[in-house]
Amino acid sequence: MPVTSSQAISSTPLSKEFSLTRVLHAPLEMVWKAWTDVDSLAKWWGPAGLEMISVKLDLRPGGLFHYGMRGPDGKVMWGKFVFREIVPKQKLAYVVSFSDENGGAQRHPMAAGWPLDILCTILFTEKEGQTILAMTGIAINATEAERALFEGGFAGMEQGFGGTFLQLDAFLASSRGKDLVQYPNDTEMVFTRVVDGPVEMVYKAWTEPDRVAKWWGPKGFTNTIHEMDVRVGGVWRLDMHGPDGTSYPNLIQYTEVVKNESLKWMHGLPDQPPLFHAEVKFIAQGNKTKIIHRMICGSAEQCAMVKGYGIDGHREGWDRLEAELAITQEAR
Repeated sequence: MPVTSSQAISSTPLSKEFSLTRVLHAPLEMVWKAWTDVDSLAKWWGPAGLEMISVKLDLRPGGLFHYGMRGPDGKVMWGKFVFREIVPKQKLAYVVSFSDENGGAQRHPMAAGWPLDILCTILFTEKEGQTILAMTGIAINATEAERALFEGGFAGMEQGFGGTFLQLDAFLASSRGKDLVQYPNDTEMVFTRVVDGPVEMVYKAWTEPDRVAKWWGPKGFTNTIHEMDVRVGGVWRLDMHGPDGTSYPNLIQYTEVVKNESLKWMHGLPDQPPLFHAEVKFIAQGNKTKIIHRMICGSAEQCAMVKGYGIDGHREGWDRLEAELAITQEAR
């Protein structure tokens, strides 16, 4: 049965509705816990680069999710949810606002005319092992000017929530027990996975063209490797072919090569500046290998674009790598 609050929504006209839908690569139960468990929320809520310094959660109608985040400049920002409706594994409705450290309502620290209260509703739906999250938001108890400012901010809100959902993607990937995904700042991504196979075998899977071609890229992709010269200054040139037949040319130039230990390269497109720099470390752990892959972009905007396909692409590509390593070990 739904658990609801009897509080009235608003006695003033409501704003237009902000909406956002996201497909999360995790089962519903895991996603629901990420939104309703205080320890989970502390690990992903908020934009990249902000440190969560305080988290309190009282999950009931009228209860509070109250949090404080410290930015790179040392300034602390507080926010809160006041829950209106809770339907386990189906729906959350809450009023979100900026706050002070005691839970009192505060104006937006950078936009004084922003509405004090936004009513958010999140619907959770599971489909084929994934979770579809549909979010809506409306300004309540707001003046006409506040509603206008809110409605004019939809593009910025979408971008902001996009960064927060990338944090959620990373947390869910880590929770699934395979990948640890971290964002040290808004221009870096770090992917870590421990795979079955000695470090020498794993290194070969990353540096021998015939082996790389079998696993590189997301599920359904194939590869044509035109050249792969694994040495400092050497070039790796390949075309990745998507399931729909579209080809994606890639040009990689190695800047550091230490056999069985590390690789560094500049990754980009032919005749264009590099999209990002990559560093891969291979750490022997008995008959297993820890792989740490760091991607460093030239700007936050560039990194946001790479993140759009980077998380799923890495997860699926590394799943394919593990399958290829298993075949290699069976053939030994």
